[in-house]
Parts: sequence; C-alpha cells; structure tokens
Amino acid sequence: MDGALELTCMKVIRDVRKHRPLLNTAIKKYGHSVEHNLHHYLATEAPGSALVAFSFPEGMYALGNLKNDVLGLFPDGILAPPERRFRILQDILSYALVRNKMKKVTLEVSEPFRREIVSGLAASRRFRACRANGILYWPVFRMELFDSRLKGRRWKKMRNIRNRFAKHHRIRTVDSKKVPKGKLLAVLRQWERKRRHSDTVTREYYQNVIGSGFRGFRTAKTIYVDGEPCTITAGWNVQNGEKHYYSAIGILNYRHKGLGEFANLMDLILLKKKGYKLVDFGGSGYSLLNFKNKFRPQHMYKTYLFSIVRRK
Repeated sequence: MDGALELTCMKVIRDVRKHRPLLNTAIKKYGHSVEHNLHHYLATEAPGSALVAFSFPEGMYALGNLKNDVLGLFPDGILAPPERRFRILQDILSYALVRNKMKKVTLEVSEPFRREIVSGLAASRRFRACRANGILYWPVFRMELFDSRLKGRRWKKMRNIRNRFAKHHRIRTVDSKKVPKGKLLAVLRQWERKRRHSDTVTREYYQNVIGSGFRGFRTAKTIYVDGEPCTITAGWNVQNGEKHYYSAIGILNYRHKGLGEFANLMDLILLKKKGYKLVDFGGSGYSLLNFKNKFRPQHMYKTYLFSIVRRK
C-alpha cells in the first residue's frame, strides 16, 4: 500500500467554482504559501485544461489542473497540516497514475517538501519522483532594512537610474483597475513579445486577471510614462502571514530604459509606506533573479518543478 490513504477518504471535485466557499475556508485555515489565493488559482484555468480539486476529511483540500493525461498540482497546492501532506499526495497519485492511468503528475513545491517526497517515494514499488526540471528562486525583502531614500554608495547606481528616469519623463501612477482593459492587454502583449525569460504561468492567466478586474488582489498599480500606460504591478497579502505581501505580477512594455528598475523601486517604496514587514518578489529562473538582486533582498528560497510517474 506504500502508506497511502484509502481512496474512499478522497472526493474529486470537478465543478471547482461551485465549491469556492469551501476552498477559501481551506486556504484561510491551511494556507502556507504565497501562492495560496483562491482567485489566483481560478485564474490559472486555460483553454484545453480544467480545474480540479480533491477534498479530504477535516476540511483539507488539494488544488490542481487537468490537461489531457497530465494532472498538474497547483504550487504547494496541498492545503493540510505539514504532517498530512505527503500521505494526501500518495492518495492523489493512486487516483491519477493507478486508477486513471495518467501519464504523470506535475508539481511545484518547497525545498523541504521536495526532500520529503523524494525520500518517501524512494522505497515505493509504484511511484517514482523524477529529477527536477526547473528551480525557481524567490527573493524576500525585510522592509525595515529597505532604505526608501536610496542613500549611500551601495544605492548610488539605483539612485541614479531613479533620478534620471524621473527627470526625463512625465510619470503618473494610477490604480490598474481604473485603466481601460484594452490598454492593459496592450502592455501584456508588448511584454510578451520582448520577454527573454521563460515564465511558468501562461498568457491566459494574465488575461484572466485583467479581465476579472484584478479580483483577489490587494493592490494593482500602473505607471503612465509620458501619457502611456507602461507597467502593471499587482499582488496580495499572504495568507496566515503577518504584514507579508506577495508581489505576484510585474509586467512592463520595455519602451523606456530604466523602466523596470523604476517600477520595482516605486513598488517597494509604496509597500514600505503601507507598513508591510516582508515582501516576496516572486519566483523566477536564475537569470531573472540577477535583475531582482539589484534591489538587495535579504533572503532567498527555492521551489522545485518536477514530475511523479508510475514505476514500470
């Protein structure tokens, strides 16, 4: 049995949107990742895929997405106490890989849970954890240590970028919800065309967020440069985290030199003014991490992307 829960304990939920109140309750009770935001999860639905959730006793859930013969679990998407998550995962593996003979189950999880999964499946006769096919790096800022004035030699380069950008452009920051959606979608298209780095979320996700009017987001800001909307930055308060903010979206059209640095600086300054203690700048590959490191985060953690398959 490999220590798996009985499948009778688990219920498969395909009409996920009808169960929003229960899922939201589970997130409030068991949320443990910056990604745990119900509307963020709902926005990941895309053509050719379908949201699916799994319910367990005591109000525990797992969030996922079905596409063809692959079950993708939402990032750290098992909403349960830490000591129960691996056993719940085993039940989901039995459902997907044994009962329904799916090709694989894909995951993105924290480093500690990745180690637990690899160790737990090492002796399994049924399932095998594949090597990680991606690692995301997540910088975190302790806002008490972020200097909004950018004083001193260590901030000289960033201070010059900020001052030069403000001197040569007319700048206005507005609530993204008040910007016509067509203009926001234009920023998204321009960003996508010029993007050099691979992203783990799809275009449809951003379109869904914009189309919903940033539902579930605490803040959403757009910077107008010389009369044109050029950026979208948005995020929310982290569930079960005291004064902890997740900067989930950072999009710009790359029309002006220094725009990315200026937009992120303004975001950090605003969040410090709002009294946040921690700001999570989101996961990315190593090359994009180099850009985020310009803002001098105090901490960094990793999440791992990998698959689990049935042993042959």
